[in-house]
Amino acid sequence: MVTFMEVTGLSYIQILLYAGLPLSIILWLVTYVYVKKTLSKTLKEFPYSKEDIANSAENQNKSNPKIVTQSTVAFLISLLGLIIYGIIIEGGATFAIIVIVVTSIITGLAGRLKINDIVEAFFEGAKPLIWLFFQFVLFTPFIHYVEELGGFEALKDLLIPLMDTGGDLTLVAVSSIIGVAGIPGAAVAQVVVLDEMFGAIFTTAGLSASVYIMVLVVGSQMTELLYPVGDTLGAMGIARSKDLKSMVIFGIISTIAILLFLIVRTLIL
Repeated sequence: MVTFMEVTGLSYIQILLYAGLPLSIILWLVTYVYVKKTLSKTLKEFPYSKEDIANSAENQNKSNPKIVTQSTVAFLISLLGLIIYGIIIEGGATFAIIVIVVTSIITGLAGRLKINDIVEAFFEGAKPLIWLFFQFVLFTPFIHYVEELGGFEALKDLLIPLMDTGGDLTLVAVSSIIGVAGIPGAAVAQVVVLDEMFGAIFTTAGLSASVYIMVLVVGSQMTELLYPVGDTLGAMGIARSKDLKSMVIFGIISTIAILLFLIVRTLIL
């Protein structure tokens, strides 16, 4: 969000109204319809294992409702407080790590856990996803490597004649698709690359900032839906799901729906 604001000059509320909320509503609707359609099938083909069900029941039996409530309240208060503090100090991606660690400690202490137990639970939960952290760390230098070699610049030069002859709609469609399918990596890096490639072209074309921010949001956020990446696989791991086929189909449908909305929005504006 900070990167969006810096690149476009829009406020948080403007970005929310122009892009965040419209795209979220579409995704909510697509997700609801798709889940309703696949629920009966996945319940039969991909049920939770007996071990997962047994562990869940055992944890519920051991839990004290009063302590659970206190730890939940502590979690919400600490998380909200840190988010507000992070906004005030304009904390970056590294601040997110502090939020995770501090919130975990406060929640654990409110849940009557010892420090050793908190640390053990923290790393046990993080263990399956540690590789994702290193993946995201390596994504950014990979994008910079391609950028330094002139790959993105060459792609832009190749597409400029097409966008010049196709008009505003072609510019919006091509830049969005390039962001979604052609630039892998962390969202912040994708936004920066997209802006370097197409920012000046959008300005010259006279397209509004409300259209441009939608292109940036779609181009940087829909990548993980179009094809499975770290976030998708991490969520599947946490949910104990192996139904990759349904995730791929859902991602394609969601991406098509978002791109169609973006095209219609461009035509209207």
